[in-house]
Amino acid sequence: RRVTVGEMMLDRLSKFCMMENITDGLSSNDSNKLIQDLADGCRKNGMSAFVSLLQPSDEMVEKFDKLLILSSGGDMLYFGSCDRDLLRSIFLSPDNPDGDKGSIADLVLQASLDKTGEMENAIRQRFEESSTAAQLTAAISKLRRTSAKGMGVEDLLPHDYPNSFGYRFKVISERRMKLIGRNAVTWTRIVIALLFGLVIGSLFAGTPNNLVGALSKNGYIFLHCFIVLMLSAAVTLPSCFRERTTLFKHRSAEFYDSTSSYISLLLTDAPLSILEAILLALVSYFWVGMRGGAGHF
Repeated sequence: RRVTVGEMMLDRLSKFCMMENITDGLSSNDSNKLIQDLADGCRKNGMSAFVSLLQPSDEMVEKFDKLLILSSGGDMLYFGSCDRDLLRSIFLSPDNPDGDKGSIADLVLQASLDKTGEMENAIRQRFEESSTAAQLTAAISKLRRTSAKGMGVEDLLPHDYPNSFGYRFKVISERRMKLIGRNAVTWTRIVIALLFGLVIGSLFAGTPNNLVGALSKNGYIFLHCFIVLMLSAAVTLPSCFRERTTLFKHRSAEFYDSTSSYISLLLTDAPLSILEAILLALVSYFWVGMRGGAGHF
């Protein structure tokens, strides 16, 4: 997780990051350091991060600029600063002013213990009556005034990503090209293609121009195609299995569909497969005695 967060922060084109449970499995010290590094990186690079955490410590919560708390049904109960006094005034009932005896997470989770929903409704009402809600409403109104005419706040984010096949294909292809460039196996495939070209050339070198030689050259062409196919499959198939979980997660979140992902996979891997075939042929084709033109065969 820390490596993934670091990769996201190193992308200078990225301006917004969404992260879920990035502290799971980490010690308290490592979790605090990760959140602090994330906060420092966002402020330094002018980025924003939306982080989902389960029962974080107060030390972690206080590192965030804003806090969003959802109800059990996914509705917003609170959005504002991480001010404990403000949270007490909203999440504590006037009948129970001494209910804050734990962390901030324990304070806000009390609403989930009420299965009737009455506590959540009371918290929502207190928030709507607070100055924090008024500031939020004013900020949304300002966005509406400054946005293009006829455009709502929900329209400020681009909708091309989930709706346009071309945009989905572009995004997935760029991601695939980055993964291919970073993968050391990519360059290993090129070296292996050259080595196989030398091996095949030495095996079929000196083939005579007769019936036996024609059969031998048929075997050379078959072996050439088989090796190119195996080199491509040996890298593509394991990669597909490794990224299957990511694909299912992105598809369930409607980032893209299977069709755009599959076509992107084919087209981004095709240039490397073609390059392998060309290198393999350049090393062995003329060595074996193959020449252009059907009459020379």
